[in-house]
This record gives sequence, structure tokens and C-alpha cells, in this order.
Amino acid sequence: GNMTLYNPSEVPCAGLGILTGLLGAFLIIRQKGPLNGDVQLMYMITFITFACMNTSGLVVWCFFPTPTDIMKVTSVHKWALLLDGTFSSITSLNFFFCGLSDFKLLKVQSKLGHKILLAVCYVLIFAGYNLSMFHGWKKGWMLLYMDLTRYSSSAYFVMTLGRMALTGKCKGVVQLV
Repeated sequence: GNMTLYNPSEVPCAGLGILTGLLGAFLIIRQKGPLNGDVQLMYMITFITFACMNTSGLVVWCFFPTPTDIMKVTSVHKWALLLDGTFSSITSLNFFFCGLSDFKLLKVQSKLGHKILLAVCYVLIFAGYNLSMFHGWKKGWMLLYMDLTRYSSSAYFVMTLGRMALTGKCKGVVQLV
């Protein structure tokens, strides 16, 4: 068979997202200097999951038709949706973890317990999407995709503003309040 491209306008957006994630991770790896190793690692992980999120999004939204009834899609499409949701939620949660790392509250490189925390969160997110996609957990998608993404991203935004205010790095930033 022929492969159908359902949403061609999504290809450049997803491609740019994939490139941003890979380039961001690469630049962080190559960065030398005063950047804290814990912070550096957390941002690198976030950029990698951002690339994964955009890759899975490219597959889901460009190579499968938009689902109108989740129970009627093929199992391959469900797995693709599961991975897209998982990477989207993990990326949003990772931004929250980056905020915690910026404040030295999360030390992924230097503390084993913090590595385990990340791994457990990632497994729980994957398991939650699995329950939602294959086992009928009706509120799973809303909780993991909408709520987790909204609240973790919002928390990161607030933490970033706080860090900028505390470090005096607000010069040239448009005043938001």
C-alpha cells in the first residue's frame, strides 16, 4: 500500500519541533561552563522528550485519520496515540522538573532517589495512558493530557518568572503584571 498524509500542514510544525528537541539536547551536551550538571541533565532530558513528542505527534496526526471515536481506531493507532500522549505529558512534567532543578530542589544527576522519581513518574504516565486507551479508564486522557500538561507547564512558567525575578534577569522582559 499507499501511505496517506492526512494533515500535511502538521509536517513542518512537527519537523521543527523534532529539530528543536534534538538541537536543544545537542547544544546542552556540548555546553561547557558554569551550568549546574543537575540542571543541564534535566533540560537535556526535556529536549529529548520534546523531540520524541513531536515525532510521535507527526506519526499520529499525519499518518492516521483524526479519531472521532477512540474505540473504533485500530490497535496500531491506539499505540501511536498512547505514545504521543505519554511523550506529551512527560515533556510537560519535565518542564516542571526543570523548574525544580533551577531552584536546586531536584538533582537528577547527583541523587539516585531523584532518578527513581523520574522513572516512576514516566512509568505511571505510560500506565495511565495504557489504562485509558486499552482498558476504558474514561478520565485518564483528560487527567494526563489536559490537566497534567496544563498544571505542570503553568507551574514551570511561574517558577521561571520567580527565578528571573530572584536573579535579577528580568531586564528587557516585557512586564506581565
